[in-house]
Amino acid sequence: MILLRNIFLFPAFLLPLCSSAGINLDSLKGVWKDTTQKDEDRFLAAKTIAWTGYLQSYPDSSFYFSEQYYLSAKESNNLKEMATALYIQANACRHQGLNLLALEKAKSSLAIYEQIPHKTGVANSYNLIGNICLSLKEFNEAQKYYSNALEIYLEKEDEMGQANVYNNLGNIFKEEANYLDALNYYLKSLKLKKNYGNKQGISSTYTNIGLVQLAMKDYLQALEYLQLGLNICQEEGFENGECSSLINISECYFKQGEITIAEDFAEKGLSLSTKIKSLEASKAAYEILYRISKKTGNFSKALKMKELFELCKDSLRKEEVVQSLHQMKLQEEYKLKKQADLFLYELEIAANEKKLLKEKGVRNSLYFLIAVIAIFLLGFINRYLKIKRHKRIIEEQHIELNEAHGELTDSINYAKWIQSALLKTDERITAQLPAHFIYYSPKDIVSGDFYWFHQKEGYLYFCVADCTGHGVPGAFMSMLGISFLQEIIALGDAPMPSEIMEGLSERLVQELSQKEGDNPLKDGMDASIIRYHKESETIDWCGANNSIYIVSDNDYTQYLKKDEIRVIKIEGKEGVLNELLPMRQSVGYNVFKSPFIDCSLTLKKGDLLYLLTDGYADQFGGMKGKKYMQTRLKQFLLSNWKFSVEDQHEKLKVEFINWKGNLNQIDDVCIAGFVL
Repeated sequence: MILLRNIFLFPAFLLPLCSSAGINLDSLKGVWKDTTQKDEDRFLAAKTIAWTGYLQSYPDSSFYFSEQYYLSAKESNNLKEMATALYIQANACRHQGLNLLALEKAKSSLAIYEQIPHKTGVANSYNLIGNICLSLKEFNEAQKYYSNALEIYLEKEDEMGQANVYNNLGNIFKEEANYLDALNYYLKSLKLKKNYGNKQGISSTYTNIGLVQLAMKDYLQALEYLQLGLNICQEEGFENGECSSLINISECYFKQGEITIAEDFAEKGLSLSTKIKSLEASKAAYEILYRISKKTGNFSKALKMKELFELCKDSLRKEEVVQSLHQMKLQEEYKLKKQADLFLYELEIAANEKKLLKEKGVRNSLYFLIAVIAIFLLGFINRYLKIKRHKRIIEEQHIELNEAHGELTDSINYAKWIQSALLKTDERITAQLPAHFIYYSPKDIVSGDFYWFHQKEGYLYFCVADCTGHGVPGAFMSMLGISFLQEIIALGDAPMPSEIMEGLSERLVQELSQKEGDNPLKDGMDASIIRYHKESETIDWCGANNSIYIVSDNDYTQYLKKDEIRVIKIEGKEGVLNELLPMRQSVGYNVFKSPFIDCSLTLKKGDLLYLLTDGYADQFGGMKGKKYMQTRLKQFLLSNWKFSVEDQHEKLKVEFINWKGNLNQIDDVCIAGFVL
């Protein structure tokens, strides 16, 4: 059993309160109750009581004070304080598991922050709504809100906010078993957290990275990161984090077969879980000690651990029942309060209307009605004239827009013709590789994905690349990439793929004037390049964020050294799909750049190679509008690889169209397959 931990995000405008130690709640309550105090002092007192005093330990009390704080701010029409009070209420509800009520409060807070406007508050509300959606397993909604928050944090150069959003995005991809994307976001988060020295955040991200590596069965990497997280927890006295780290490390050693070491860490985790009175951690420790004892043949201890595990499990279940009843009670109380407030409001309106009717005479009412009708008629006539005038202007603008659109479309179509001319024609590739297909589907008229083919000194070169962006910007980058590839291949003898990658990266950095401080995501590409020697049936391959799939009757993992390249294999009825994982860096500017590495392999007749970009797997569709995902694509290729290349091309096309349905295509698509 792997023990997970969640880190709560403290928004920037509440950080001064979070750092307060030993606050005097009685004194603050006195300030709050004293209506002669200044509003800002009373608001600060209520905010501190609700957030720092009660949120973590007594969230129901936190909700009560933040509600009183909200009502007081509403009386003085202080929008910023109203939004802050709603934000704290949303967090208090989330701590009690009242996610739907928390979502309502968070969206109300967001609406006020957008009205003010207050960008930091907007970003924090986006992030909180994303956290609530993540708890509800609504991953697409969570990702949308996290992206909105990240955009603001980047604009305001708020590294703390960026780090938390990157970590949250990593959590989404970890939940979806998209481990490479999860690692990418966790590493971004870790870098930023190190900048501002957030020890607890660093420890949490180390643990998240370790858990992803554990899920990917990379136990050495998992142990390294889990140990780093444990070290920080022990140094800083984070006992909850230390306890979960010990149990996760025990799980890692157990899966490697290091039973004695696993038992030692599990016993330490159990001891600490007892000290901090964490039933969840104790349950996890008993569970792994049960498996260890069963593995070593110590059946008496295994039986004892199993009984203690079930005891913890029952206790937790009872706690969940109590908590659920408490949540139902709170929701019902809140519903009744809203109904009572609505009833009082309706009574107040009715009383005011009755008073107004008594004060006005029939004659004044008649004059008022006549005035309203006259104003309405004048307004109607004026609006009719304006609409008529605007309609004429719109029709003229429509004609101009149609002309401009026609000119723009002609220009883009001409750009498509240029791009198509640069791509190697299917006839030239077929002359050297008869059994192949290329499924190429741009999102727009022109594409940021491209493929490139070349023959030199008995070697066949093929590249599939995904440039940053799509449409016209992506097309410019793709044509630039093809031009650079032609220039590199023309120099000297037949180069290795890694040499081509290095040359391409150097030219992009030089020609695009990339330097320290630039955002590398704006200018670069992900690519996969192979060099194939027909006579020896060997390939040399290098990948930058782009994998290569080798589908065969053979398992090639045994022929590859682990320190050279990492391989993931999927076995099916029709054969084995060997995925060679690329280097985790793009072609172009990288902050932490490593030399590109080649992988060489002798293949067998009939093996099939796939080079591809991420557009196919990232497409939303299906019954629930979710991503197609790499795992589904691998299974599809593995089940169809023995069909002819023409049939495979058609099946990929039909599968993509059926999956996409009525949704828009979100990215360029390029998949190339070769039968050796």
